Amino acid sequence: MTAALLRRNGLVALMFENGLELVTALRALVAGESAGEWPAFVTLDVEMPVMDGREALRTIRADAEQLAQRGMRQEADRLLALPIIVVSGNARLRDRQQVLQLGARTVVNKPVEADSLLRTLREFL
Repeated sequence: MTAALLRRNGLVALMFENGLELVTALRALVAGESAGEWPAFVTLDVEMPVMDGREALRTIRADAEQLAQRGMRQEADRLLALPIIVVSGNARLRDRQQVLQLGARTVVNKPVEADSLLRTLREFL
C-alpha cells in the first residue's frame, strides 16, 4: 500500500523486504558503491523480518558513529541527517519514545492513514 500511495503522489520509493536490506543499501550509498540517489527520507516498520526496525535504527546510528571515528565526518553527518520515519502498530508511549531515542524523527501509527502519512513525509522533502 505504501509504495503505491507514494507513486500516486509523485514520490519515488525503494522497497526492502527487511531492515538488513535497508542497512546494506545505505552502506553501499555511503561507500559510493551504488549508483542510486540518496533518499530524502526512510520509512521503517518496527516489525520487519530478519532485522527489525529498532535494530535497523541502532545499526544505522552505529554506522554513523564508526564513520565519524574513521574521520569520515561528512558521510557520518549525512547518515545522521537522514530522516527516518517509523511505522508502528504499537502506539504505547514507551515504544514511541524508544524509537525516537534510537534516532527516528517521528512515528506514524498503524493503521496508516494516507493523508496523515503524506503530510508527515512532505515535512522532510
